[in-house]
Amino acid sequence: MLLVTAYAIAPFPSADATALNGLEALQGPVATPVLTLVAHTGDPIPLALMLAAIVAVGFRLGRRRQAFAAAGAVIGANVATQILKILLAHPRFHPVLGVNQLAATAFPSGHATAAMSIALAAVIVCPAKLRPRVAPVAALYALAVATSILVLGWHFPSDVLGGFMVAAVFAFGAVAAARQLADRDGARSGPLTARVALPPPSFLLAGMAIVATVAVARHGDLVQFARDHTSAAAALAAVTAACGVLLVGASRFADR
Repeated sequence: MLLVTAYAIAPFPSADATALNGLEALQGPVATPVLTLVAHTGDPIPLALMLAAIVAVGFRLGRRRQAFAAAGAVIGANVATQILKILLAHPRFHPVLGVNQLAATAFPSGHATAAMSIALAAVIVCPAKLRPRVAPVAALYALAVATSILVLGWHFPSDVLGGFMVAAVFAFGAVAAARQLADRDGARSGPLTARVALPPPSFLLAGMAIVATVAVARHGDLVQFARDHTSAAAALAAVTAACGVLLVGASRFADR
């Protein structure tokens, strides 16, 4: 549905391009190098290193089944995305982008898939008592990479959401498969509807304080940006919401 909407159902394709054009306006001499560095953490080598660290922590904590599930989810999601890029390739020309047209193989985003898959893997591997601290950090990482590739003009917002979806399919599928194997072996996997692991009040208050400080300090700029680039603001809101929903979902359903 996302693919068809992004490719063919008006006015979404043009809104996709308009949002990207607006987000590219955030580039600058300071922001661009930082965003580029963040975006490249979704490259294969950094991704492999992060996955190795997560698996090692899983083994250290005695959560080997979860570590294998996380590894399978990350590898499967990123391989699938590269295949889907070829199968779903479709040229999308939008005059608003001028000479900065994206490649036909942009959907789904590989970097978005990488960031979300590793974020979900971290939540899957960590014990329930640590998720209130791990899940918010994982969500912020996925959001940082997603925002970076959007501002840099590497992908449309729909490409990012598509990458998130691929990562989610493999992550939740891996959890389900691991549960089935555990049940067959007679191992305890915990209830399917485990309690939602939300950040403690202090963490939430600190995060809200930071956001509020930035919002107050740059209130005028934020309001003006939202007025001038409504589609871009809506796209950022959608990406942010997706990060939150997927990481809370992983905290809810991953094994205790």
